[in-house]
Amino acid sequence: MPLGLLYGGIMEVRNAMYNLGILRSHLFDIPVICIGNLSTGGTGKTPHVIHWCELLEKSGYHVVVLSRGYGRSTKGFRVVDRHDLASDVGDEPLEMKQALKSTQVVVCEDRVHGINEIQRLFSPDVIVMDDGMQHRAVEPGMTICLSAYDRPYDRDMIFPAGDLREFVHNIHRADALVLSKCPESESANTIERIQQKTEKAKMIFDTSRLKYGQLYDFHLNIPVDFPLSGLVITGIANSDSFIRYLRSKMRIIDHVAFRDHHNFREEEIRSIFAGHGVENAVITTRKDATRLAQIWNREEWGELYVLPVEIEMIINQLDQKILEYVESTKRGK
Repeated sequence: MPLGLLYGGIMEVRNAMYNLGILRSHLFDIPVICIGNLSTGGTGKTPHVIHWCELLEKSGYHVVVLSRGYGRSTKGFRVVDRHDLASDVGDEPLEMKQALKSTQVVVCEDRVHGINEIQRLFSPDVIVMDDGMQHRAVEPGMTICLSAYDRPYDRDMIFPAGDLREFVHNIHRADALVLSKCPESESANTIERIQQKTEKAKMIFDTSRLKYGQLYDFHLNIPVDFPLSGLVITGIANSDSFIRYLRSKMRIIDHVAFRDHHNFREEEIRSIFAGHGVENAVITTRKDATRLAQIWNREEWGELYVLPVEIEMIINQLDQKILEYVESTKRGK
């Protein structure tokens, strides 16, 4: 708690410097949508980014995604190729690029420079800024904050006592809030409580739940049936819903969970197979597959199966609001 108060206090000073104009926020003349959260992770941000990029592309807009590229070994501005290594561009940007084949994905730790370069190179209709809520140097035209149903922002604490990166009241910087990862039988009390808070703050409110796509072979890129049993390897912030779904489809012999963004090593995979046997199928998430692919030995360990995580909007009013924002603020309007 004391460390959390210190950390939160530093963030408050930083926010105040931006609010007072001591530090400059840059406003751009094209639509910039920021998708972020107050927490350190586990809200399902990447599948939401993919969902809204697909929505915009289907509506005829040229979209470019800008991400920092957390955990990458490189620096500066870089356009992501679907054949890149996760270590070079970050696992989440690579996951986005592999899911959004016709959409440019760019990594750059300096978001202002990144947006300027994107405009120079691609002349997009809209930029989607991934995980940018705390990057105050850019002033987005629309900010969407995600909060997980099982750990809503108003019941969480500041890091390291909890998962919040800044104090709860900073939610006011968002134009919309999505309560993500809602279960099929969600509690009306939780949703009503958050909805009342957003109405008071004049924010758009929506809810979403995770859904799962077709299991596929990562290297052959072909759909496959669920095995009767297998091993599950994950390195994400919260794998509970992923595991629940897999248990409804197959018998899980073992779930080996690593920390979020874990850099897998060959000896770790060999140790897992040594305990369970190489004849077992291995299932992982699309995000983890980008990192596992760098060290995966197909001849020794067989095929790697991936279950893609997608999202479904429930109230479904935010999608239309996004399209209205982009249309009303296109370049030249």
